[in-house]
Amino acid sequence: MESKMSGDRHFMGRHSFLIYPKFQLTVLAIFSVTITSLCGFIYFQIWSSFNNLAQLGSKVNLPIDHPYFDFLALEKANLMGFILIGMFLGLGLSILATLLITHRMAGPIKRLVTYFIAIKNGGDINPVFFRKNDYFSDLPSEINQAMEKLQSSEDTKKSA
Repeated sequence: MESKMSGDRHFMGRHSFLIYPKFQLTVLAIFSVTITSLCGFIYFQIWSSFNNLAQLGSKVNLPIDHPYFDFLALEKANLMGFILIGMFLGLGLSILATLLITHRMAGPIKRLVTYFIAIKNGGDINPVFFRKNDYFSDLPSEINQAMEKLQSSEDTKKSA
């Protein structure tokens, strides 16, 4: 049986991956900027290398209509196209992976915040549960044991 704190459907909908948007979008932005910067650097370096090869052909006085320049242009276009496709696929996969990982991290954090707010507001102290694949899986048992100890300590003080 689930407690009220155990399901994400109480926060932003059962299938929402943005449980704790501030945290998740910050991590997503950091990863996206990092990956985009690295890919942009690689793209620029390859583009620069092809331009250097074209300059070398000019330095050895190859005519502008030489097959060498046609070959460079063809290879540059093919390679840069594949690199762009790879960059966008990589960025897309990275965004999905980041959302999945942060979802498994943010769910428990949001659940704990809601759990402690309910206790602070005088709500019942029910056991806290996390989803099967959430991170921090050791926390619920530790929190539940601590809350049981506090509750029994409080009950002992009331009966004395």
